[in-house]
Amino acid sequence: MKCERSLNILKDLSRTTWGADRTSLLRIYQAVILSSIDYGCMVYGSARPTVLGRLDTIHHSALRICTGAFRTSPVESLHNISHQLPLDSRRQKISALYSFRAHSVRNHPINRLSLPAGLRRLYAARPSHILPLCERTKMLLHDSDLNNVSVQLSDLFQDLINPQLLRLLFNNFSPPSLSVFLFRTNFYRRLEIRWTCWLWCGISI
Repeated sequence: MKCERSLNILKDLSRTTWGADRTSLLRIYQAVILSSIDYGCMVYGSARPTVLGRLDTIHHSALRICTGAFRTSPVESLHNISHQLPLDSRRQKISALYSFRAHSVRNHPINRLSLPAGLRRLYAARPSHILPLCERTKMLLHDSDLNNVSVQLSDLFQDLINPQLLRLLFNNFSPPSLSVFLFRTNFYRRLEIRWTCWLWCGISI
C-alpha cells in the first residue's frame, strides 16, 4: 500500500541522533499519510472491519514513530499523547461534515437518497450487513442529537447547474457537431467567467 510505504519517510526523519521533533513529524504524517487515508473515507467506510483494521495498523504505527512510543504502548495513550482521533471516530466526523455540506446545497443528490422499506427490513434482520452511507450518516447524526440542526443553504453554484443556462450555452451548436470536448470547453469557459466575477467582487468588497 502507498500509506505503508510512506511510513519510511517518518522512519527516516525520526532518527535518535538527528531528525524532526514530534510536532513536525505529526504534521508530516497528517499531510502525507493521513490525508490519503481520509480521502474517500465516506465511501470505503462501509468496508468490513477486517479491511479497515489494516488502516488502523498504519495509523498506530505512524503515531508510535511520531511520538517515540514503544510497540507495547496502549493505543489509547497514543491517541491522547498525539491529540489524534481514532480512525473510526475520524471517519464519523468527516461523514457528518459531508452530510452537512450536502444539506447546504439545494437539490444535492444525496439529500434525496432513502433506503426502501424492503431493504430496511433486510438490514434490520441481518445486523452484520453494513448500511449505505446515507443511512449510516442519519444514524450517526441521530445518536449525536444533531439530526434537527438547521443548515443554511448555499446558492453560490446554482446557476452553473441550471438546465436553462446549460441549454443557452449550446444553442449555437448543431447536434452532429457536439462532442465531449465541446461540452467541457464551453462549461469550463462559463465556469471561468463566473469565478472571475466572484473574485473581482470579493476584491472590491
